[in-house]
Amino acid sequence: MIQFIQKIALLSPTIVLPFIALAADPNNQQVDTVLDNIRQDLNSVIGILTILATLVFIWGVILFITSAGDPSKHADGR
Repeated sequence: MIQFIQKIALLSPTIVLPFIALAADPNNQQVDTVLDNIRQDLNSVIGILTILATLVFIWGVILFITSAGDPSKHADGR
């Protein structure tokens, strides 16, 4: 995992720097389009993750309530 984070840290400037260079041109619409697409994709992912987290939470509450004092099922609900 640490190696993955190190690779990302090393590669991120090579990914971001071209956008910074292109952003220097105020008439360049390409960078704005790419950033808008990334923003829209991230907003979609955040929405999906929020719905998924809510469903997992509700499922845990249901398991917790239906455990009826059984310690093994009670732990599963947590």
